[in-house]
Amino acid sequence: MNKQDSIVITGAGIVSVFGSELQEFWSRLLEGKRPLPDPDYPSGVMVTNWDAEALLGRRGLQYLPRSARFLAGASLLAMDAAKLERVSQEPETLGVVVSANLTGLKIMSEYDYTAISEGPRYVSPMQAPNTLANAGSSHLGTRIKAQALNTTISTGQCAGLDAIGYAARMLNASRALRLVVGGVEELNDRVLSCYKHMGVWSEDSTEWAGRPFLLDSTGWLPGEGAASVILERASSAREREVQPLAKVLSWASTTPLGREERDSGGTLRRAIKQAVQKAGLGPEVIELVISGASGFSRQDRAEASALAQYFSSSESVPICSPKGIMGETYGAGGHFQLITALGALKTGYLPATIPSDLDNQLFSGLNITRDCTAWKYNKGTILLISQDYYGCSSAVVIQNF
Repeated sequence: MNKQDSIVITGAGIVSVFGSELQEFWSRLLEGKRPLPDPDYPSGVMVTNWDAEALLGRRGLQYLPRSARFLAGASLLAMDAAKLERVSQEPETLGVVVSANLTGLKIMSEYDYTAISEGPRYVSPMQAPNTLANAGSSHLGTRIKAQALNTTISTGQCAGLDAIGYAARMLNASRALRLVVGGVEELNDRVLSCYKHMGVWSEDSTEWAGRPFLLDSTGWLPGEGAASVILERASSAREREVQPLAKVLSWASTTPLGREERDSGGTLRRAIKQAVQKAGLGPEVIELVISGASGFSRQDRAEASALAQYFSSSESVPICSPKGIMGETYGAGGHFQLITALGALKTGYLPATIPSDLDNQLFSGLNITRDCTAWKYNKGTILLISQDYYGCSSAVVIQNF
């Protein structure tokens, strides 16, 4: 990263299970109460309390899948916060980077089923583009007239952090002046079927699902939503007289050398070490870890092990995971971790990862937040981490601006 002209975050927006207001989202996280389950999907948490038409307008809305609506809504709110026009007047300077994994799965399966069972004449040509993994980013790029670049990253639970790191690289390579960087996922029966076959979700044990770092957790609590941020150089923000929220110092991504390294946390530890070194820092300056732990024991155990191995005085570094409250949003998870970090910098408080009355943590030596906790920081250096189901791991380091 170019230290002379930092990559900064100048705006953020969300469409979440707690609504689309950032302050409300942070407040609900600090309360530590999960949203009520949706009657149609009682085993997960869904976005129900936002008005897409009020934000996006009615025109063409019927052709946008839910995930594309989430992404567009969060991105427009991020652009508003960054004091950018919703339709770019300089399209060649604005780009889009999106993390998403399963957003087109349901439409694709229904499209194929209709084509096979009834014939190609019976499929809607308006739905064809929505079967693609990059449908959301394409819809967004068209809406805001972003022509510098348009990339969709699908690397599982690492996709969000990878999108942030990729976007920073594109800015350093002068591929764009500003980037809308979003993450999105939607919840439906096809997605739940995938989670069930992966073995990370059980429809019969919702109460104990999604409990990070707890032995009794039964796997993921499926969630959905979108979060977006605006990345640009600090010099660009100064020219526009916009105060950055934070700066992105570094990003690293690693792949497992084998199952043993994956399960022992070695792959994630390498990603953490590389990210911190790229930022020109050491473990002693990390003041907070926003974890990707989501209640699947194999992943959480590896993550806890990686943190315990990397930090020599691990008990002093607070660790929190928002997924224990809002669920596993998969492709959007890294972005919601970033939004949680921005909230910690703004409010000076950390959300609880697990209820304080539970004491069966996987690793008792780690300083995992048990209640809403006051957080006093020096430079506000935060490590964001994630390990995918298959072992790939990513880490991003940010710092208060």
